[in-house]
Amino acid sequence: MDFGEHLTVAGINIVCPHCGATEVDDLEVLDLDELHAIRCAACKRRFHLMIAECQKCGEESVLSWTAVPTPSEIKSAACVRCGSPLTDHGSDVRTLG
Repeated sequence: MDFGEHLTVAGINIVCPHCGATEVDDLEVLDLDELHAIRCAACKRRFHLMIAECQKCGEESVLSWTAVPTPSEIKSAACVRCGSPLTDHGSDVRTLG
């Protein structure tokens, strides 16, 4: 490893689908494959977020929706790195209620 290289800081970038504001979750306290209701600190609007790990390449993808996503919307989500489907069981995702 070249110690002159910049190390990337671990964390998850959360982008508000309403206004585009970005926050970083350095602690990574949000569970994978669970739908979370989030309120944007910038615009104060509520949105829904899911973090999913790709079964093919291991990349974590952050997915967000302005409203509660349908099972088909969740099922159609793809990995940001390799494009593989993130889940083939959208109805199995733990929901808010």
